[in-house]
Amino acid sequence: QVPVKQTIEGIVLPAEAVVLSANNLPQVWIKLSTERFLPQIVEYEELAPGLVIITNGLGADNRVVVQGSSLLNQVR
Repeated sequence: QVPVKQTIEGIVLPAEAVVLSANNLPQVWIKLSTERFLPQIVEYEELAPGLVIITNGLGADNRVVVQGSSLLNQVR
């Protein structure tokens, strides 16, 4: 690892939260209510092994699925 003096703003998530959509774009699943989920296209960068930072596409109030998002991706 090399220390870099660069600041990146975004939301840190586990890498398993990001899955590919049907047209191969990175997406996360947002929980809207009980048993209702919405796919959201995002832009991200790898932060560390197992962690990504979402730089575009999410708001601070979004509830993101971090475990089982690949299973939701199969249900579409």
